[in-house]
Amino acid sequence: MAIELKPHNVASLSLWLGFTYTERAQENLKTVPAMASQLNSAAGTSVEFPGRIIAALASDPLVMKHSGGTFIGAELAEQYGITDIDGRVIPSLRAQRGAPLWMPV
Repeated sequence: MAIELKPHNVASLSLWLGFTYTERAQENLKTVPAMASQLNSAAGTSVEFPGRIIAALASDPLVMKHSGGTFIGAELAEQYGITDIDGRVIPSLRAQRGAPLWMPV
């Protein structure tokens, strides 16, 4: 898709996000203790966090340099100086979950 959209100056990329504390996720954590015990809450984010990353990408005049790639959301947030709504810096889970395969085109 990134190749097809490039001539039109439209960026297409994929974000790898960590655990997001949606309303449903919060309810599930209350009812499934095993899930809560396995979750590293330091890496969990608000629902606004991905939106902040997307807003930064949308306002970046050089966003096309990312087109076609897959990126870890926490790493892009670090590059753009983004924190979660409570001011926390969200850690990358690259060491635990591996690295994206797709590079920008």
